[in-house]
Amino acid sequence: MKGHLIVVIVDKNSEEVVTKKLQSMKIETGIVLIGRGTGDPKELSFLGLKIEPEKRVFLVVTKPDETNAIMDKLTERLNLTEVNKGIAFSMPIKKAIGLEE
Repeated sequence: MKGHLIVVIVDKNSEEVVTKKLQSMKIETGIVLIGRGTGDPKELSFLGLKIEPEKRVFLVVTKPDETNAIMDKLTERLNLTEVNKGIAFSMPIKKAIGLEE
């Protein structure tokens, strides 16, 4: 199986937004992990930055020709071009076992 893995990391409050957007694109999310950022909320609030340490990490397997469109739609819906809104990236899958061709 050749494809791409899209990883989307957002605050826990954005979990429902990401899930609904993926469902509207007829994408099975596959895996949603609970993560925690490394920044200390107390120290960052002193600097005027509000941070939610608990994160949601979405792992989505896509066909290579669908990756850019999915990333663009997620970026637009989640405002990922703005600071502190989340992170999304993709990487090629060279080999996978247990996934349909």
